[in-house]
Amino acid sequence: MRTHWFIEQRDGESWAALSRQFGTWLLSNASPDEIKDFGWSEADSLSLPKHGLCLAGFVFSAHHGAKRIEIFQTWAQTTDRVCAYWQEGMVHFLSGSLVPVPHLLPEGIPVPPWLK
Repeated sequence: MRTHWFIEQRDGESWAALSRQFGTWLLSNASPDEIKDFGWSEADSLSLPKHGLCLAGFVFSAHHGAKRIEIFQTWAQTTDRVCAYWQEGMVHFLSGSLVPVPHLLPEGIPVPPWLK
């Protein structure tokens, strides 16, 4: 399941500003059942200078289920921004490009079961 998502962070934008944009969009575009108890948190940002990108990270608990988490992808596609997800050591851009990023968390840090 894709639980780590990234979206292009433009000059001067904070993760909090992007999070507010996503939350505002949800209120207007998702049903109350889709967003009941739905939440996310800040993940590490990802800098890809070779590609001229800085991506803000969002992490979703797997207990929300793939259908609810992919609401983020739906929103991202409305923003005209680069969007990607992390899975198995690769950042997968929605355009189909792949960039290897083996570890998003420092090695040795335990990951709680609810975040896996």
